[in-house]
Amino acid sequence: KINLRGQLEFNYPKKSVPIEEVESVDSIVTRFKTGAMSYGSISKEAHETMAIAMNMLHGKSNSGEGGEDIERLDTNKCSAIKQVASGRFGVTSRYLVSAKEIQIKMAQGAKPGEGGHLPGKKVYPWIAKTRHSTPGVSLISPPPHHDIYSIEDLAQLIYDCKNANKNARISVKLVSEAGVGTVAAGVAKAGAGVILIGKLMSGRDVAIAAMLGAEEFGFATAPLVTMGCVMMRVCNLDTCPVGVATQNPELRKRFTGKPEYVVNFMRFIAEELREYMAKLG
Repeated sequence: KINLRGQLEFNYPKKSVPIEEVESVDSIVTRFKTGAMSYGSISKEAHETMAIAMNMLHGKSNSGEGGEDIERLDTNKCSAIKQVASGRFGVTSRYLVSAKEIQIKMAQGAKPGEGGHLPGKKVYPWIAKTRHSTPGVSLISPPPHHDIYSIEDLAQLIYDCKNANKNARISVKLVSEAGVGTVAAGVAKAGAGVILIGKLMSGRDVAIAAMLGAEEFGFATAPLVTMGCVMMRVCNLDTCPVGVATQNPELRKRFTGKPEYVVNFMRFIAEELREYMAKLG
């Protein structure tokens, strides 16, 4: 797969700056986020590990659209970004109030199976409890948002989210396809504080995103890999052999990820970014 940014080359100036003059790793990582991966699509262990790691970095993890266990809220396992999607799974007042950012999902990200669909066999009793649904029954939250057919509808939902938590920023997740700029402009007019596009994998990607105007940077696939994901692409089948994308208690015992692994990855990305910034002057 080739994307546009992969075709770009940096035009380095003759004069670089010493890396010591570049913003520190500790400062850069506070702008990093992880992507929306719901409790239900990934295991309790993986979901909590991601949240702990991002809280250690003072960055932000994303709950995804699956709600969050009430005992995690306002602890070091609390996701800073709480997602609201068309299914409204697990969305309670308590859930929204615990957020630093509330994200409205307008587009489905990349994952195996049907986007926004949690198959019935992954809806174990503890998942159903968190999502306020019925064990064993499929949960589908298809894009686009089922009650948003216009920018006016989106503006209303943004207004409602702001009323639910006046301290949280409201972000809108879009898909990076042709014409996204026009959509993003409308979303900004509707009152969104943050607009999320893109899939980042390296410090180089972050540098290009920053040059194009990005202020914060999200990672999804890469931190999963640091926690042990082997990209089997069976997330929807509940057979993940490394305990990342499964609810099966036996398979979950195989999870070996630690928050420190995600922290190290994010710090390495920040360090690579610093090297690019120094060379770019």
